[in-house]
Amino acid sequence: MAKAKTGSFILTEKVSLTDNTATQSTIDLGSYVDIGSRTGLAIESVDFTIQGYDVATGAIDDFNATWNADAQVDFQLFDQSETALLPNDNRNLIASGNWLYDATGTSSHDSDVFPDNFGKLSDSRMVINDTLYLLAQNMSNSFVSGNGAYVVVRIKAKLAKLETKDWMAIAIQSTASDN
Repeated sequence: MAKAKTGSFILTEKVSLTDNTATQSTIDLGSYVDIGSRTGLAIESVDFTIQGYDVATGAIDDFNATWNADAQVDFQLFDQSETALLPNDNRNLIASGNWLYDATGTSSHDSDVFPDNFGKLSDSRMVINDTLYLLAQNMSNSFVSGNGAYVVVRIKAKLAKLETKDWMAIAIQSTASDN
C-alpha cells in the first residue's frame, strides 16, 4: 500500500481551554502532503497530555491549583474540521481520549476509541488532507478562577508514498466524510 519516504518524526499542537466550550486547533500538513507525488502522512501513534496553567502568567500549575472539584476533559483528533465532539463511529476520527480528575488529586487518562498506537507502516492511519484538527473540551467547567488547561497532542508519523489506487481510495473516503 505505501512505501516510507522518511523516518519517523513528531508533530505537536496544543489547545488552551478556559471554559466548557469545545476549542479547536489545527496542524498544517500542507508542506508534507503532496497530490502530485501521492505523498501522505502515515500516523504511527497519537498521545495526548493535559497541563493546568495560570492564565495571567502562563506558568504551568499542578492540577489542584487548576481544578477545585471533579473534572473531565475530552479530546479528539480529526482529519476533517469538526466543531463539536463526535460519536466514536465518525470516519474522520483518528484518535480520542478523556482525562478524569477528582478533587482528592486522583487522575486517569484513557485513549478510548481507536488504538492510538497504530504500529508499522502497513497499519498506520494514512492522511492525505492538508490539515489535522485537534478538538478538546473541559466538560466540567470547574476551573479555579484565573486558571485553565492545555491539551497537547503528539503525533508520531512519517511521510509515505501511496500507490495511485490507495491514494484515490483515501481521497474518496475523505470526500464522502465531508458530507
